[in-house]
Amino acid sequence: MVFKIKEVNNEEVNIVDQLLTKLIIDEGKSYDENINLEYKVEGFYQKYLGNEDMKILVAVDDKGSIIGYLFGFIENNGKVYRNSVAKIDALYVEQFYRGYGIAKELVNYFEKWCKVKTIMYIEIDVCKENAIAYNMYKQKGFSPFRINMRKKIKK
Repeated sequence: MVFKIKEVNNEEVNIVDQLLTKLIIDEGKSYDENINLEYKVEGFYQKYLGNEDMKILVAVDDKGSIIGYLFGFIENNGKVYRNSVAKIDALYVEQFYRGYGIAKELVNYFEKWCKVKTIMYIEIDVCKENAIAYNMYKQKGFSPFRINMRKKIKK
């Protein structure tokens, strides 16, 4: 599988919105009953283009088609933390292209950007049932840090 990782441009950003919609639907179908499967993302990532503290990366196949993406940013936490923290907010690879190391390469590229920005930590939230993503992040050196808990209120 031939692909390259690059920063998204203005002409491609709407495709990334479409991939975010797919990510949301995948999470709703597989992991989170509270997600609205009818929701469609429009114009979300456009406002982040050019922001030096945010990074939108795309994986592009040999024909120039976007087959995956990662969105991450530097957290603005004031002086709470002693060291800077970045967050991977979204990572998605089209179903057909999974298993080729694309997600790993997106994370690698983001990590290189973080090093240039002198970021000490990268954080990500992963659905606990998403074993494939969880294991990939563990292979990349991530480890469990916090637990996000939820309680459903019965009527």
